[in-house]
Amino acid sequence: MSAVPVSAILVTYHSGPVLWRALDALRAQTGLGEILVADNGNPAAVRGELERRAAAGQIRLLRNDRNLGFAAACNRAAAQAQGERLLFLNPDAILPPEGLPRMFAAMASKPRPWLAGARLVGADGIERRGGRRGELTPATALGDALGFGSFNRHREPLPTGPVPMPTVSGACLLIPAADFRALGGFDEGYFLHVEDIDLCRRLRGRGGTVWFLPDISVEHEGGSSDAPPLAVERYKLAAFRHYFRRYYGGRPDALMVMALIALRFGLRAPFLRRVGRQRPEETGS
Repeated sequence: MSAVPVSAILVTYHSGPVLWRALDALRAQTGLGEILVADNGNPAAVRGELERRAAAGQIRLLRNDRNLGFAAACNRAAAQAQGERLLFLNPDAILPPEGLPRMFAAMASKPRPWLAGARLVGADGIERRGGRRGELTPATALGDALGFGSFNRHREPLPTGPVPMPTVSGACLLIPAADFRALGGFDEGYFLHVEDIDLCRRLRGRGGTVWFLPDISVEHEGGSSDAPPLAVERYKLAAFRHYFRRYYGGRPDALMVMALIALRFGLRAPFLRRVGRQRPEETGS
């Protein structure tokens, strides 16, 4: 199997129309070797369009017989990727023109192991939360919940160039394939959410550096999937529990944070259930 410069990996599950914008913007990038799309389950019309693009040689389509979750689907695709570097991209993340070669250039001289993440913005160009973050600890989680934390850093002054950052987002994440595999990929104990935070922590734990690239602005509104919002929130709750148990065990502060997260979920559940019922019924299966 001959290597290509970079393999882009997208996981899609009931993704909205923005998926086609994401794929088209990706195909226009200089230096892209291949696009692997992991289909965790989509309506018939979306599946048909993915199959058409695969037949045209635009993507490599990996059909999963069930929803494996984000981490497991990424790992399955990464195992088949031919790229020397891996770009994990959300199906609702739009790379700017020449964004990929600019990421390459920014990381060309950085010592390995490394991973790099982009600045996340909305359609209005305003930076969204998630692209640059601190270390997730019980203290930073509690601080953010109370409005005075230091975990999310999107409101801080924008750096003038690439800077080390404890955590970046998996919505647009570049990493050498060898470094990703040396880490064992994403922890599949996370079905959805927090797997990127965990990967950043493990890479830093091995002496690597996580880099934030402020000059690469990726449009990412989020929430484009028509997956039931209550289920998404439930997966997020499970992901935070997995993270805090893994790194902090039974520490009282971690238990308190997990209890607060569970309480927040319980308070929001009735609203999310109503939102789910108001959504149009899905077509296809």
